[in-house]
Amino acid sequence: MRQALAVAVVWFWLISPAAAEVDLSPASWPPGELQKYSRLQDSYDRPHPLGKGERGLVVGAGSALAVRAGLEALKQGGTAADAALVMSLAQITLEAGCWVSFAGTFAMTYYDVERDRVYYLDGGFNTVLQETDPLTIPPRGTPSGRSATVPGFMAAVGAAHRRFGELPWRSIFEPAIYFAQKGFRLDYALGNAIQYRADVLTRLPATRTIFTSPDGDLYQTGELFRQPQLAKTLRKVARHGSKYMYRKKWGTKLVRAVRAEDGRMTMTDMRRYRAIWAPPVSTLYRGYEVFVPGPPAEGGRWMTDTLDQIEADDLAALGHYRSSAEALYSLMRATRSAVYGASATGTHSEAVIAIDGAGSIATIVHSISTLAWGTTGIFVDGVSIPDYGARHQQQILDVGPGNRIPEPVNPLIVLRDGRPYLASSCIGSGLVEETIQRVVNVLDYGMSPKKAQRPPTFRAPDFSDPLLPMRVTRGDFSHSLIEGVRAMGMPIVEQSRDEADGFGYWIGAIIEPGSSRLLGATSDVYNGCAIGY
Repeated sequence: MRQALAVAVVWFWLISPAAAEVDLSPASWPPGELQKYSRLQDSYDRPHPLGKGERGLVVGAGSALAVRAGLEALKQGGTAADAALVMSLAQITLEAGCWVSFAGTFAMTYYDVERDRVYYLDGGFNTVLQETDPLTIPPRGTPSGRSATVPGFMAAVGAAHRRFGELPWRSIFEPAIYFAQKGFRLDYALGNAIQYRADVLTRLPATRTIFTSPDGDLYQTGELFRQPQLAKTLRKVARHGSKYMYRKKWGTKLVRAVRAEDGRMTMTDMRRYRAIWAPPVSTLYRGYEVFVPGPPAEGGRWMTDTLDQIEADDLAALGHYRSSAEALYSLMRATRSAVYGASATGTHSEAVIAIDGAGSIATIVHSISTLAWGTTGIFVDGVSIPDYGARHQQQILDVGPGNRIPEPVNPLIVLRDGRPYLASSCIGSGLVEETIQRVVNVLDYGMSPKKAQRPPTFRAPDFSDPLLPMRVTRGDFSHSLIEGVRAMGMPIVEQSRDEADGFGYWIGAIIEPGSSRLLGATSDVYNGCAIGY
C-alpha cells in the first residue's frame, strides 16, 4: 500500500504543471510570435482590439512583448498570479526602468477561485528609519540619496508567488532576463525619453554606461538596447529569491549608493521590509460587490467613497454622462469630493490583468512613483532607484520613520451574483476619475470593456487652483453640456490636448455571466495589448 501511494505521489508530481518542464523564454515561442509582438511593441498609433479568450486572458497597458510573455505563462499551466508577475517583470526590463522599476512599488488585488476569496497585497514604499526631518529632503533639481525610499516591488512579487504561483520561481523571470540580455529595439517613446532625460542618465558613470552606445552617444529610437548588468541581477534574484534584494549583496549596494549621496537608508531598513497582505475593502454598488485595496493603501477608499456617492444619484436613470449634464455633474462631484486635498494620485506606472483557466484573477499596478527615472540617476546593478522623497516630504513626515507610505492606486475586482465579473486597473494622475467613468460604463450602461473606453472622459481636478476646477479636453464634450454642468455649480476648465494634464489610462476585463468567454481591453494610448486563447 505504501509503495503504491508513493508511486502515485511521484506520478502526480511528474505530471503537475509546476514539475513539468516550463520554458517561458521568448526564444521558445512559436515561430513568428516574437516578431509579431516586437512590431506591436514598437507601435503606439495602432488599433488596440478587444482581446477574447475562453481558457485565459492577459491585458497590459504597455509593452506588448510583456503581455505575450504573460499569455505564455498561462498556456504552460501558470496561474493568474504567475502570468501577471511575468508581465510585470518583463515590462520593467522592456521599459528600461523608466516609468516602472524593480525598486518601485507594487499593488495587487487577487481573486482566488479555490478559496472563493479576494485578497490585497501591498508592496508600497517604506520610509527610512533614520529620516527624522524629511522636510529638509532636497527637492527635485538637487540630486540626493535622501530622496530614496525602501522599495517594495520585489518583496511583493515574492509574496504573491509564494501564495498563488504554480510555475517555478526561476521561470517567471525568463522573459525579463531574455529581453535584458538579448536586447530589444527602442520604441519612440522610450527613445525620446532617453534624450529628454539625458542630464539625469549621464550624471553618474554607472548610469551613463547603461544608456550610452559603443560609439559614445546615448541610445536612440530604433537602436538595439541591451542591459547585461540587469540580466545578471535578475538571474541572482531568480536563483536566491527576492531576499537577494533585501538581505544580500544588492541591498548592500543600494544602501551604499544612496548613502554616498547623503542618504540615510541602512541595511536595517532593507531587512525589515515586508509586503503586506491586507484585507481588501468592499462596497456594494447597484448589486455588485466591488473589492479595492484596503489600508495601508488609500486609493481604494477614494474609489468606494466615489461609488457610494454616485449610487445615491441613480446614475443610469440620468442618461449617459456624454450627453446628460445631470449625470456628468454627478460623476464630477463624487470624484472631486473623494480626492479633495490629495495631490495628483499617480505618476509613471504600469497596469496588468490576468485571468487563468480556473477563474482566478490578478489585477496589478506597479510604479516608479516619480518622473521618468527620477532625478537622481542612481542605478544599482542595472536597477533604477526612484526619488519619491524629492516630492513627497510632507507625506513622509506624516507617515513617520520606518512606516508604509499609502498606495494611491486602485486595482479592483467586481463580483456579480457572487461570481467574478469585472477586473479593472488604471494608471496616470487621473486614475480615480478615469476608473470611475470606465467602470460605470460597464456596470451602469452595460458596455464591453472596449466600448467602455470610447466615450470621452473628464480628468483630475487642477490642484493648483483653489477652486479645484475639473479639467476636460476642449471638444470632447459639447459646449451646452459643459455650460449645463457649470450652471449646477461645478467649476470646469477646458484645455487643448497638448496643454492638458491629469489623464488616466484604463484597462479592463470581464468574464461574461453564464459563459466562459473572457473579454479584455487595453488603453489606446500606449503599446500594450489584450490577448486570450
